[in-house]
Amino acid sequence: MANAHNQKEMLYQNLTDAGCSEELTKKCMELFERSDRIQMLKLLREYKAHMLKCIDCLDFLIYRLKKESK
Repeated sequence: MANAHNQKEMLYQNLTDAGCSEELTKKCMELFERSDRIQMLKLLREYKAHMLKCIDCLDFLIYRLKKESK
């Protein structure tokens, strides 16, 4: 039983560290409780795609700022 509790705590911490919203974290925790890993993976992949888009935007902004400062 402690192992499952540990997994739940680690999952919560990882979601928080990854910057997931409260809503996404709550949904993932519910899916974890129901052992619905497929749906949880789908949500996390969507979140990852969103984060990669944000990183791409930041990369472009950095590129533009560097270019303008030369």
